Amino acid sequence: MTMIRIFSNRTHLYAALSGFISLVVYVATLAPGLTFIDSGELTAVAHTLGIAHPTGYPVFTVLSWVWSHLPLGNDVYRLNLLAAILCSLGVAALVEAFALLLKGEENGTGASRKKDAKAGKKRSHRTIPVQYIPVFASIAALSVAFSETYWSTALAVEVYPLHCFFLGLLLWSFTAIIFKKGHQRWWPFALLLGLSFSNHMTTIMFVVPAAIVFFMSYNFTRKTWKRLLRTLPVFAAGLLPYIYLPLRAASQPYMNWGNPRTLENFIWHVTGKQYRVWMFSGMETAERQLNYFLSSLPSEFGYIFFPLILIGVWKAFTSNRTGGWLLLLLFIVTVVYSINYDIHDIDSYFLLAYIAMGGWIAYGLAAIFSWSRRNISITFTAAVIALVFEAGVHFSRVDQSKNYMVEDYTANMFKSFKPGALVLSFQWDYWLSASFVFQRVRKIRQDVTVIDKELLRRSWYLQHLDVYYPGLMSLVKDEESAYKAELHKFEHGLPYNPAVIEQRFNDFINAIIDRSFPRRPVYLTPEMERQFAPGYVRVPEGLAFRLYKALPPLEDHKTDDFSIRPFPRSGRLEDGMKGLYVSMFTNRGIYYFEREAYRQSVECFTRALALQPANPTARQWKARVEEILKR
Repeated sequence: MTMIRIFSNRTHLYAALSGFISLVVYVATLAPGLTFIDSGELTAVAHTLGIAHPTGYPVFTVLSWVWSHLPLGNDVYRLNLLAAILCSLGVAALVEAFALLLKGEENGTGASRKKDAKAGKKRSHRTIPVQYIPVFASIAALSVAFSETYWSTALAVEVYPLHCFFLGLLLWSFTAIIFKKGHQRWWPFALLLGLSFSNHMTTIMFVVPAAIVFFMSYNFTRKTWKRLLRTLPVFAAGLLPYIYLPLRAASQPYMNWGNPRTLENFIWHVTGKQYRVWMFSGMETAERQLNYFLSSLPSEFGYIFFPLILIGVWKAFTSNRTGGWLLLLLFIVTVVYSINYDIHDIDSYFLLAYIAMGGWIAYGLAAIFSWSRRNISITFTAAVIALVFEAGVHFSRVDQSKNYMVEDYTANMFKSFKPGALVLSFQWDYWLSASFVFQRVRKIRQDVTVIDKELLRRSWYLQHLDVYYPGLMSLVKDEESAYKAELHKFEHGLPYNPAVIEQRFNDFINAIIDRSFPRRPVYLTPEMERQFAPGYVRVPEGLAFRLYKALPPLEDHKTDDFSIRPFPRSGRLEDGMKGLYVSMFTNRGIYYFEREAYRQSVECFTRALALQPANPTARQWKARVEEILKR
């Protein structure tokens, strides 16, 4: 009976159908394994019940840990599948929210209705037959589902798919508060709001517009404030998952970012203290990020929906000012906040703005329906064609179904190391994050000690090394203590000398290298700066440089067993990874050339050019070696 009751509501039925369509498309384009940036870290956190980078994401962690125990594909794929499901559920929730916005459009609500009543204006008669509202809401929600950023978000493990799910539920719940009224609807919204904050702090971008529209509708009355105060305990209950962080940190899990077991570390972690330096860092950042957003905006919805969005902005304000203000404020606050964050992977921060644009698409469809003299066939056909076009434009740009780049690169990196190696690197986006999955989840190459050079700038990471690599850290106690003293000043906002802390940092890393060298093979990846390992010879072996005191006897360090499955799509990260391959193949080729091993040299340059045929360095060197071989 419950299922019959649910699907007797046309909106619920269309919401379920839209979510299912989205899920089918997402699964067809889902990443089969690890992807760039935080995919590896979050996968390892999920499988080991660890603590992720700030702000900790406890709801994501616990949910993904439970999900990771289901027998659904490999260790990473099942979490990628969870991302697809969460984004699909978010699409279903958007159908409900957009339907309420359109229903609100019929008679007006809140401030707009009161203003018209004072002016003696009559509300217009129903412009959309009730049976068509779910249709337009579904099309609008699917336009969001197949927008480039939202679709990309659904294809790999991250914290943003759960954020999309919460944003959909929050918009649905909030529109019910505004357009259906009734204080009993405030309780689920308050709980959802707290849980959403427990997943991602950018929920604040929803709260500010929602608060403005809420008081536009309910006014600043004593009754309103009393009801709000009664919901505070429910909101606080939604924040309780953060208790997970200090409780779990106390057991010192391997994935223990920030080590938030003390009050100070907990506050630093939850507030994202280490990332504040990139927030509101100046007009130059805001201008650059705004230009990026505006330049990518028309293509976000496949170009074809952009005129409908502009129409929808006008339609929203002329038919329902409350809904119009809600969407406009969501868009403006999201953009203003996000453009002031100086990071490369900024796209996900604009998700709420794209959701607001989906609301405008719903209003735009209502306008087209009205202009077509209420001809549903014309409106529906045009909308479906637009959806198919949008999906077609984005398919090749988002499809991850054959992306094994990070999986292959990480495996190839570990193939480069001799048993018991020590490796220093800061290639987080390409393999350091993924190395956690290889070593801690799959138990591959646990003999290798991997140190992230940039994380050494955080005291919690030094504590982590002390706990898990005591043998290594016992070799550098003095250098570590000297560096920690300066690092303490930096982290606590005390006066410090930048030159001194940098020198102690360099001395600490060089001590790790010097004391480890007699005991085990030591490697640096190519981005490691020259102030590290002075006095050592860097010999390219595989995808890293092995350190020697003098050139070793020529040894053909085989790299032809590398597995590199092709993924032709271009992008910042994809091109960057190919560049790393090319750099190391070229370095190895030059090394062979200098040792007069010309045939091996040509093979290396050939492998480099197979990845980047136009690479000028590899082409010039290959031509030079081939000229020698012709003599």
